[in-house]
Amino acid sequence: MLDIVDASSILLRFELEDVSIGDRWKNLLPIIKPHVHDHILAFNDAHIRMVIEGCDDDTVRKIHCDSVSSFINSSSGDNSERTRNFGKPICDAITFYHNGNYHEAVQTLSPIRHNIYSIGGSNAQRDIFTQILIHSTLSSTEIDDHKLGKMILKERNMMKKNSALSQSSSIYHNEE
Repeated sequence: MLDIVDASSILLRFELEDVSIGDRWKNLLPIIKPHVHDHILAFNDAHIRMVIEGCDDDTVRKIHCDSVSSFINSSSGDNSERTRNFGKPICDAITFYHNGNYHEAVQTLSPIRHNIYSIGGSNAQRDIFTQILIHSTLSSTEIDDHKLGKMILKERNMMKKNSALSQSSSIYHNEE
């Protein structure tokens, strides 16, 4: 799964920065399909959803959505709780972002953004979720989302001096 996590994350990072990746997502779909029902880690489920959205596969999306819902409704334990509280919302936000529902992505990710660490992965690996949130705030038509985006970018710039994302995004915000 680590290769899928790395591949999906880098492809989405490229897409967020408008870098053309061709049909590279399609190469990952056959690899993730056998894992859509695993739910070993909420972190993995989020990356599986990235691949599904990158391929824009409605059938696999429905299967994964239903499987995640079934898992959180029929299981107990730490991972079930993490999936319920963080994994499913992250998956939903990825879908919202992919479908252009930026405000919904913001509304889904912003309340959990400070606790996403609980799903596992390194800070660098989890940063993709912050990037999705930032890009959602920038793309949203809601003024409050733009304000949140400015705040997150300021936080990010304090923690990651000279971050390319912070610098390029702050140019956008200075124009408002």
